[in-house]
Parts: sequence; structure tokens; C-alpha cells
Amino acid sequence: MSDEEKNGADIALELGGQKVNVRNVKSLNTILTLVAAGAACFGVYLMMEHQAEAKDAGKSFVGALKEQTIAIQEQTKASREQTCILRFDQKDRQANAEFCKTIAR
Repeated sequence: MSDEEKNGADIALELGGQKVNVRNVKSLNTILTLVAAGAACFGVYLMMEHQAEAKDAGKSFVGALKEQTIAIQEQTKASREQTCILRFDQKDRQANAEFCKTIAR
């Protein structure tokens, strides 16, 4: 056997316009293992980013839900006040407006 066969294979790659030469690789499994490890690290990174974005989205949703709840409460208060005012005759409504505001709270 010649020295080239004992030492392993030479691999020449061109990635993104850059040439990479790897010499004396004993096994192709070594390179595939390194590629798989890199892909696994990248996958873990993506999962952690997704988790952080999901947490932020959840906080935004809760904030929007709180704002909507406050708007509904204000609308209910206005509806109660209007119902109270409409109970009085038209000539007495202006005089009892403050009374209805205090009851509507």
C-alpha cells in the first residue's frame, strides 16, 4: 500500500466562494460527526430563540388583554350611567347627572 492510502483522504470543499482543503482525513465519519454536531448546536440555538420570542408574545398578549378588560369596564360604567340618567324625566336629567356618575362606579 502507498502512503496516501494509509494516511487517509484529501477533501476539497468550496463553501460560499471560499475553498477549503482538508488533508489526511482518516474517516468520512469524522467530518459528518462534526457537521452533525454543528447542526445540533444550531438547532438548540433556534429553539432557545423561539422560546424567548414565545415568552415575549405571551407578555404582549396579556398586556393587550388587560387593556381590553379596562375598556370593557369603562364601557360598562358608561352604560350604567346612561341607564341611570334615562330613568329620570328629561327636565331632571341634568340635575341628577352627578348622582348617576357616583352610582355607576
